Amino acid sequence: MLFLKLVATYLVEPLFLLGLVASYILYLTRIKRERHFFRIAVNRDFYELRHFLKHGLLLGISGSIVTLGLGLTLGWQVVVIYQALACLALVAGIQANLAFLALLLTGLLAGGVAYLNPSWWSFDKIVPSQLTGVMLLVVLYLAFKLVLLRAQKFDWFSPQIKAGKRGRRIATYFWREVSVIPLVVLVPGSWLKVSGAWPVLTIGHQSYSLFIMPFLIAVSVKLAKQVPTMALGLYRKQTWLLLGLASGLTVVSYFYPSASLVGFGSLALLWLYQAYRRKQADLRADFWYVETNQGVRVVAVKPKTPAAKMKLVPGDIIIECNQQLVNSEAELYQALQANSAYCKLRVRGFNGELRLAESAIYAGAPHEIGLILFH
Repeated sequence: MLFLKLVATYLVEPLFLLGLVASYILYLTRIKRERHFFRIAVNRDFYELRHFLKHGLLLGISGSIVTLGLGLTLGWQVVVIYQALACLALVAGIQANLAFLALLLTGLLAGGVAYLNPSWWSFDKIVPSQLTGVMLLVVLYLAFKLVLLRAQKFDWFSPQIKAGKRGRRIATYFWREVSVIPLVVLVPGSWLKVSGAWPVLTIGHQSYSLFIMPFLIAVSVKLAKQVPTMALGLYRKQTWLLLGLASGLTVVSYFYPSASLVGFGSLALLWLYQAYRRKQADLRADFWYVETNQGVRVVAVKPKTPAAKMKLVPGDIIIECNQQLVNSEAELYQALQANSAYCKLRVRGFNGELRLAESAIYAGAPHEIGLILFH
């Protein structure tokens, strides 16, 4: 009964509800953008919501095992500060990734209140040792982010067309994902039973309550020139670096809570620098998803189609179709008509290598091959 009450309270938390809305807005924005550029949605699957729920459940279970195993304790003031900043991050930047910044600002604000104790702060004093708990949340956030980056597929990158140099168009790609993870934490005091914190144990004169805290995770990746594996590889390396630093700072802050303030500031600066490095890496890359005059550039591939079975990927250039040279979309579909039941392509990949790709297609409907091209 207690568990059901905790879950019911979590499901009406503002951050969880805003996360649901954000995933729906990301879906609508993606579909609208793709239909604007291609007159069709590349992937109509509502994977944003599916990932929101799946990651929330799986990461919530594993994360709660960690938080309870380590006895993570957060004052209710810290919980309120975090949820307010996380909600603001969603409202102010659904298309961006401000979740990590909201977490770091929580640590800085809570630390400032803990040590300065300003006169305008009318709530109970924040214990400095709780800052170690916030730093542990930073570690969990980065670990969860690595899970999302590892599970990523290029199918989930949404293309967008923009004008390039010399009159040729360029495709850029976006992947944005939001999830709210239910983390079980301990909150000092038996406060606010009506708000979902429920007493579970008492040590000395201090009682502790269980609380399921909504924990915002967001990822945002943009590609303009890079091969996806390279861009994501850099992102993962940077996240591992942040995770290593945050883990060390968590240990230090356990013994010296005041070091947490320097730690949160250092992580924020490193996070901003890494974002700058990712942008520079994309600008320096050699590959462009640009419209070509020799062959037909693949902009995107619809999942579960003949093109997907042929393992075509965005950036491939189709040189030949059914033994006919093609240099435009019209020529490609004309060549497909030569054999309405089968398709044989000659393709140039990222590295310039030529390869053959072939598959059966839907008879009488060559446009259902699943290719998204420059229009």
